Amino acid sequence: MLHGFTNGETAVYDRYPHLDRAVLQCIHALSVPVRLGIPSIARTQTLNWSIQHSLCSLECAFLLNHWLQVIAQGIESSGIQTIRDDERKLLNMFLRIVREADLMVPSDCADGDANAVRRLAASTVRLWAETFKGFHVFEISHVVEESLAIVAGILDAQLGSSAW
Repeated sequence: MLHGFTNGETAVYDRYPHLDRAVLQCIHALSVPVRLGIPSIARTQTLNWSIQHSLCSLECAFLLNHWLQVIAQGIESSGIQTIRDDERKLLNMFLRIVREADLMVPSDCADGDANAVRRLAASTVRLWAETFKGFHVFEISHVVEESLAIVAGILDAQLGSSAW
């Protein structure tokens, strides 16, 4: 699982509008715990979560990470002008959520800094990991949390920074 997050080979190859809708749903799925408070959600709601919830959250983390990596590759290879308006809106929406969670993102992703987008990807994985820090009935939730935390650390190390 870790290799799929960090190997640099992304599973999202094409940036089409149908993918934007999936990314939007993942952003909304993360915005709820951020707005309600991740520590509070991790302490209270995780008892009600099922294995399906853990796997869906893992899938959202995976999709957002890879989508952000592809966006960063596009910016790096062809410049910020290759990012569609809808993608730019999604980036800004997600950046607001990360800022609301009190994660430090030094530069705005819309400025054309591919590394800022990569830092945003690492922050994404770290945020998803934080939602799993509570008590869980199913052991897979702990495995997901630990795995996501390791992936975030690897992504930070690849950038030579630490988001938290």
